[in-house]
Amino acid sequence: MNIIFESVQLAKLGMLSKALLFPSEMDFIINILVKEGIQISSYDQAYQYLEPRAIHKGQEIQLLVKIPKLRNGNYSLLRIEPIPKNQAVIQTLSKYVVINKQESYLVGKFNRIEKEYILKLTDLQNITGNQCEHQLLRANPSRCVTTHHDNNMEVANIENYGILIKNAETAILENTCEFGNRNLSGTFLVGFRNCTVSVNGIKYENKQMQSEEQPNIIPLNSIQIETKKIHLDAFQNTTYLHISNRDKIRELTKTNRTIIAHQATSFTIISMAIIITAWCLIVKINNLRRKVTITVKPELDRDAPI
Repeated sequence: MNIIFESVQLAKLGMLSKALLFPSEMDFIINILVKEGIQISSYDQAYQYLEPRAIHKGQEIQLLVKIPKLRNGNYSLLRIEPIPKNQAVIQTLSKYVVINKQESYLVGKFNRIEKEYILKLTDLQNITGNQCEHQLLRANPSRCVTTHHDNNMEVANIENYGILIKNAETAILENTCEFGNRNLSGTFLVGFRNCTVSVNGIKYENKQMQSEEQPNIIPLNSIQIETKKIHLDAFQNTTYLHISNRDKIRELTKTNRTIIAHQATSFTIISMAIIITAWCLIVKINNLRRKVTITVKPELDRDAPI
């Protein structure tokens, strides 16, 4: 009963209890995933592809385990980062897009499991007929909508590679990567691994990158792009600023959490060192007290009777 109760509670959180399924059931699931073209090396890896769902029906609780059915074909997940030019920037509906030879889909969200990306059809928006993103991603002449940009510098984290610096004007790039500090003007893609990079004093975390592959960049310098500029009204501009500020706050929150974690770890280590040192001193003092014996001899008074 405890396993069933735990499984139902975890299912409400979108997690599947690993105590629920028997080995024979997991072998059945792995067989289905392998037929879908996924290489499975362990039960733990297979669990990551499963999605539980708890349904209350009358006096019954039904626990469903969804196994993904994958679409055949080769797809690429790309990230779109518009770069401002002449105080204008192309408007994109999403930062991520999935493409194959004929189709293009904007991506709402996705999960990464080892080297695979899992996306639901409900989180995809078909833009195959789009004359902007669909054509740009194939390096074809395009027609896109642009909006005004204030040319302020922006820095974006690029997963597993580094940072993208847009519209820098005499920005100071400092680092511990042994390639020296730089003064930057323009737009730069900066890759770094196992070191810390800061732009105008803002640090970007020192972390182990998950991939050593170089990013594939689609060259668009020679592509003809027909643009139509629109002016945002007050409400749209406020919404845009809100989204932009929310992204910046998210990045700052992530950085602050890393700093707090490091400070907490340092405080714990220092506290433990102090406690251990104090304990060692107390033990040594007690040992000395046991070894040292003080004997006081009585002094005789000359005037006292014998």
